[in-house]
Amino acid sequence: MADITWSVSVDWDRNGSYDTDITDQIDNPGQGILIDRGMDRNGIYQAARVSITVRDSTGLYAPQNSSSARNGQMRPLVPIKVQATHSAVTYTLFTGYIMSYRYSGIQAGGVPTCTFECTDLAGVLADYEPVDVTVATRTTDAAYTAIATAVGLTGGDYNFPTGAQSLPVHWVHAQNALEAMGEVLQSELGGSWYVDGLGVIQGEPRTARYGTTVDDTWGDGTSIYPRAVEVLIDKNDVITSAEVQAQILSEDVDEVVIFAFTRRYDNPTPDSISLAPGGRYEETFGFPNPVESIVTPVSTTDYTANTAVDGTGTDRTSSLGVTASLLGGGFSLELVNNHASDTIYVTHFQIRGLAHNIAPDRPAYRATKSISGDKVQRGVQVFLPFADDSQPTRDYAIHLLRTWRYEPYRLKLSFTARNDSERASLLGLEIGDLIKYKDTASTNTSYSNDWYYVERIKHQVPPGMAGRTWVCEVELLPSYMFRRLDKLVYDDFGRANASGDLGTAFSGDVWADDGNFDITSNKARANSNTAQYPNLDLGTGATDQVFEVDLASIAATDEVGLTLRFQSSSNTYRAYLKKDTNQLVLDKVVAGVTTALSTVSFTVGSSHDLRGMIQSNRIRVWVDRVLKVDTTDSSLTTGTKVGFYALNASGSTTFADPYGEGL
Repeated sequence: MADITWSVSVDWDRNGSYDTDITDQIDNPGQGILIDRGMDRNGIYQAARVSITVRDSTGLYAPQNSSSARNGQMRPLVPIKVQATHSAVTYTLFTGYIMSYRYSGIQAGGVPTCTFECTDLAGVLADYEPVDVTVATRTTDAAYTAIATAVGLTGGDYNFPTGAQSLPVHWVHAQNALEAMGEVLQSELGGSWYVDGLGVIQGEPRTARYGTTVDDTWGDGTSIYPRAVEVLIDKNDVITSAEVQAQILSEDVDEVVIFAFTRRYDNPTPDSISLAPGGRYEETFGFPNPVESIVTPVSTTDYTANTAVDGTGTDRTSSLGVTASLLGGGFSLELVNNHASDTIYVTHFQIRGLAHNIAPDRPAYRATKSISGDKVQRGVQVFLPFADDSQPTRDYAIHLLRTWRYEPYRLKLSFTARNDSERASLLGLEIGDLIKYKDTASTNTSYSNDWYYVERIKHQVPPGMAGRTWVCEVELLPSYMFRRLDKLVYDDFGRANASGDLGTAFSGDVWADDGNFDITSNKARANSNTAQYPNLDLGTGATDQVFEVDLASIAATDEVGLTLRFQSSSNTYRAYLKKDTNQLVLDKVVAGVTTALSTVSFTVGSSHDLRGMIQSNRIRVWVDRVLKVDTTDSSLTTGTKVGFYALNASGSTTFADPYGEGL
């Protein structure tokens, strides 16, 4: 097995060279290296937390040691890098900055240590001074870039691929850069961003995490097995309502007064800004609403000055120098008294321009779907700072609700890197990588045979590292939690009763093959006992998909359920409840030939919640939120439609609340 050569290098003089190698100092009695990078439970990147402890037997890091080479260099924001070389390949596990030092002096006979507490670029941005970005219509990637540019980052510090959402208006005023980027992330309606091992901010639009093309495979067929597995199920991962509120703009009027001094010479007690000869007044003001442009202040029209505080003295407007510069959500103002001898008072000042007025009543769309038997229903509220009240807002609420109504099985895998394959895989691992993990030796193969995205990576490297292994902990989230918002269909049948026509779904998609289905009291129902396949098309590329429907009033001879990858009645997968035999059946119909893929004994009642999912060749079916079928088949690969299936169900079973989305 090939050894690992660890390397920790520091750029003490900040010239970009990382020319001081401190690897041999990371030795007992220290704790070695701890690296923790990743997302929180809401998919928001948390600044890296990195701790590195060095042995200091020579006093190199002792505070105020004037003879030390580090004297004067141990300051915040010193660049540091952690790398590992294995089988002639060098991997960078962390690139960031030392933010603080903790020196542990030991009594005589002991060995002092110094611990460097480090973070990455996200942690630096969290402490950066407030920034401003001017108002403009931007895509989310352009908004990220504008914020990054405002704090002085260059192109090598970030990579923001084209965003999936266009923001009707975007601006930043006097806001922390990390918070400002968080607001853009919210308005992307999905997606994420993180700082990679090289220290570069990597943007992921909501279109980034789809499909089943993997970055690595673990478990069966490989030598990459965790030493321990934790399955994490949490109440915070399940919701029954999602409310999305968008900030919208009302009509704008150009060249109106958008700011005026509160100080007025005609108050009961006159109060005006006074400027001594040569005096200067500099201040930054914020606007209540975003401002796209301002008019250069005009003498007398926008400002006046006088030798008297109440404006009754000699006019000195011509002696007042005025400079106003637009910022993101405000402006900077400089006033200068250019008169040689008189103190002057600014008796009037205003700014005219084009402001985007924010409507006081921000529309909210709330999607709900309770879980039977739960004592308390749970919900989330999302505010979109840069959005509008168009359909994507409503779609996003549906998307959030239906994605997180079924709890995901998060995995935490712990590795000790016991062979070369594990070492190479774990050293090269990055947030957002798609992993296929399958372990048939596990006692539960439902979670240990799936596609997972890497959400968090933790490395624990012991002191005295040369050639030694380390512990790596990886947190994973199932890939089916990432869905295609642009491939979304849903309906509530909240329209007039209809016969032989399901019409246009609430999502705006038109039902097809629905001539033998009716709408009655906001539910759909077959009007024929022959096999029926009403369907909605998710769109090009959406062959991996999920579809859900509520079934009620199921009669004795009904066969009712859903279809996946539907092309036609001759080519589809269908999962349905067969009440006369008390079974859940999964069939494939290929070129008109029906073959049963799975038949599960199940006591069919009068109403059930049915969910089907297909990813690559894997098909899963849930009844009442319980996984009943988990199998594979590769016969049908191209269908993009989803829908209902009904046989012998004329005038009986009702279909309600259908939802489908691409994965």
